[in-house]
Amino acid sequence: MHGTVCRQPVTLLTGPSGCGKSSLVSAGVLPRLRAEGMSMSKLRPQPGEPPAFALAWVLAGILEPELGEVERLAKAKDLMRWLETADDEPSQLRRKGLILPEGSRHVLFVDQLEQYVDAEPDAARSLFNLIAALPGQGSPAALRIVVTARPDSLHVLATPRTSDLISNAVQILAPLAGDDLKRAITAPVDAVPAVMFEPWLPERIVADAGDEPGRMPLVQVVLAELWQRRTDSMLTHAAYDSLGGLPGALVIHAERVLAELTQDQQECARRLFVQLARPGDGDTFIRRSAGATELAPEVRSLAKTLAHDRLIVLSHAPGGTGQEEIIDLPHEALTRLWPRLRHWLIDSRDSRLWQETLRADLKRWDAQGRDPDRLLHGADMAQAYRRMASDLGDLSVDERDYILLSLSHHSRRRVRLRQAVIGAVTVLTVLATVLVITI
Repeated sequence: MHGTVCRQPVTLLTGPSGCGKSSLVSAGVLPRLRAEGMSMSKLRPQPGEPPAFALAWVLAGILEPELGEVERLAKAKDLMRWLETADDEPSQLRRKGLILPEGSRHVLFVDQLEQYVDAEPDAARSLFNLIAALPGQGSPAALRIVVTARPDSLHVLATPRTSDLISNAVQILAPLAGDDLKRAITAPVDAVPAVMFEPWLPERIVADAGDEPGRMPLVQVVLAELWQRRTDSMLTHAAYDSLGGLPGALVIHAERVLAELTQDQQECARRLFVQLARPGDGDTFIRRSAGATELAPEVRSLAKTLAHDRLIVLSHAPGGTGQEEIIDLPHEALTRLWPRLRHWLIDSRDSRLWQETLRADLKRWDAQGRDPDRLLHGADMAQAYRRMASDLGDLSVDERDYILLSLSHHSRRRVRLRQAVIGAVTVLTVLATVLVITI
């Protein structure tokens, strides 16, 4: 990664949610570049912030780092006007003076661009167009730009002007595991003088993280908690045990995140988390992934927010176009150890059992060529109708359509049956009349 950043003007690091993109850049690449004499700044655009001003504010600090707040604001406004009026040619931006002072070397880190993409895709696209135009040709090593984003952001960022750049700039990061994960855990602590782990604590954390989909965010959460609870500059097993290990630290984090949500958002959170587990044997629950299309729009929106807070993991379904977003819990243990989630799951157990049965029926119907005989009938259909009336917000479009199609098919069968009965009665009546007349 370090070599890639040194070789090319723009590096776009992408990978699934929770794979450690930001950590790799912040704890690995940037310290090494800083040690080599490069200055650096960070841009994390916020929803509602005009893209030209977000970039202009950072550029003002890069071009003239000695400016005070008032002077920097004035400079940023001038740069914003230049950015907004520039044509589509990158050279135009360079002609307008967006060039680093001679001899300086700088890296601009644009972190978690997917948050901006999720909230304002058009603004994010505009920002990336501006970023792509920044590196100059006169001094090849003067400015380097590193961007982190999830893979699903790429189709939003790609334009005719940036498609070639994206093709050359993309670096894919797979989730860390084993020794790589251990190094990611120990490196930030090793960089702090006189602070250390107790022996074998990093190995415990790696073992507890396992192959969970959100293991890197989980590790970040537990390290932050251990840092707050360090003893005599030591991160200890006792502090880790007091947290309840890695899952316990996640539960503490989950409660903090939910406490900051509005009442409506907390209700959406309940609906979301209930869909991310299915009833097992006895009082157990098993984590399940949910496709974004299974969830109501407001629940999908909250999932993206909670992903930013490391409480949800987002990925994409393999195969096909790769655009189907998958939503998952960061750790299986949440279904056992998080009291709030346990309460939600137990309260919804009957409803979720019925929904899982419905999903199985729907899959069989679809797998067997949508055979009308595989539609719901009788008591199953009556129960589905009642459930649909009460749980409409938690049924997917496909599930509702399956129930409605079953109802429609049943109604048509009743009409046909009624018509057949009426026809039979009519025939019998005519025959009886003929017999009476004949006799």
